[in-house]
Amino acid sequence: MGKGNVCFIRLDLWGYGGRPEGRPYSGGVGSCRDALLRVRQMMIVVIMIMFVTATAAQTAPPQQVFLTANATNPATGDPLPDVLTFVDVLTGATVTVEVPANGRYLVADGGVWLFDANRRAVDAITPDGTVTLHPFIDLPADARRLDWVLSGDGRRVAWTLTSGPTE
Repeated sequence: MGKGNVCFIRLDLWGYGGRPEGRPYSGGVGSCRDALLRVRQMMIVVIMIMFVTATAAQTAPPQQVFLTANATNPATGDPLPDVLTFVDVLTGATVTVEVPANGRYLVADGGVWLFDANRRAVDAITPDGTVTLHPFIDLPADARRLDWVLSGDGRRVAWTLTSGPTE
């Protein structure tokens, strides 16, 4: 561009266009080209920040979990263990875990919590099939029942223990 040509560039992302009152960049051969280059560089940085933020937010693939409960062996009529099936919704990969029948379940913390009344223990089951004893729910010897509820945002759990002699 020759001298005397003007190039209006106004990038008003945060209410400041870089020049007071929309005053144009002018004056030299490279001023408009330099301004366009700065805008392009800024857009590349913004796109990179958006990409990094989007990829950092996806730490674990989305999972679904299904429960097959109260099944019986057709030949003998004996009860079968319950089966948890974790499904990775992106790949379709499945992991199945057999758990004691008639447990109490809670989908929380990226997996499933299971209260096994026969063992009197709470297990944490992860989507990769790992079963571990839950670290902080401990049942006293006279506990008869465990009830729990998950908060709406999925970040907190409240539970109650019912204790005492059976009548």
